[in-house]
Amino acid sequence: MARRKAIVRVVAVAAGEDGTISETAREGPMLKPVTLTKLNRIAGMFGSDHAGERAAAALAAHRLVTGLGLTWWDVLTGAGPRPAHQVVMRAHEIGIDHAHAAESRVRQLRAENEALQREVKILRNRLNDRAAQERKARQQDDWREADA
Repeated sequence: MARRKAIVRVVAVAAGEDGTISETAREGPMLKPVTLTKLNRIAGMFGSDHAGERAAAALAAHRLVTGLGLTWWDVLTGAGPRPAHQVVMRAHEIGIDHAHAAESRVRQLRAENEALQREVKILRNRLNDRAAQERKARQQDDWREADA
């Protein structure tokens, strides 16, 4: 990834009490002249007599600014684009298709879920059978006690 050269922009020049001149400078990438020219032409339409032209110009300017990764504050203060969010890949992740891996894991989880549902069904049937046997045994005991 190539780095951009920083351009120094003089924000203010002031003369001190002792006669020295100080400059307040800020380093950072600024908009390219071509981009500034384009933005200037678009902004020139803000004064149009037609509301539709003003709205279209405002939308075009907004899209240009946000497309560069800037805010209007950045444009007005001369700041450059904010650093993009970097995705860090670990060495063991190189060459892995994460979407494919996620789909595979979803298939595994579905299969495991189905197997667990089958097991629950079998255990529920066993439990119901056991409860029925216990009920039947209790009824037989009750009948025996009643006969005696």
